[in-house]
Amino acid sequence: MAWVCRAGKNGKAHRLFLDSKLVALGRQYVDDLGPLPADRKAFVEHVKALARAAGGPTTPSSLGHIAQTLFRFVHVMHEGDWVLYPATTVDGQVYFGRVGGPYRYGDKSDSEYPHQRAVVWLKSLPRSELPSGLFKEISAFHPFYEIKRNLKSIDRLLGNLAQNT
Repeated sequence: MAWVCRAGKNGKAHRLFLDSKLVALGRQYVDDLGPLPADRKAFVEHVKALARAAGGPTTPSSLGHIAQTLFRFVHVMHEGDWVLYPATTVDGQVYFGRVGGPYRYGDKSDSEYPHQRAVVWLKSLPRSELPSGLFKEISAFHPFYEIKRNLKSIDRLLGNLAQNT
């Protein structure tokens, strides 16, 4: 599998991603999700309740989107999956890596982006060097989503790196 993870508005978490070798999601109003079960329905309902109780978004569609996004980050993303970080607002690069560990809840120094996954960053390329299909697929402005159509493009771009990780 392959995922896109963004670093917040204007690349706010750019240095956190690269220096700490991770990707992360915000949602400070939702505490550690590691102990929650992998049962999607129970997880989603629990996250919705946490968000409402902490003063997070209240509309059903916002709550559902947040809960589903966090579920995928915690339970669907796995060690070894590809992760792409398009840093287009910061340096125009797209960073390619492999998920290097399980979900973890960050410490106080990472309080804006507490939901985290370790990443082994392998390569970066200017966005302009991506095949057009991959370029388009990673252009959505969602904070985290699965890449479904261009996995072969990723393998071709990374060549031997794909076999050595």
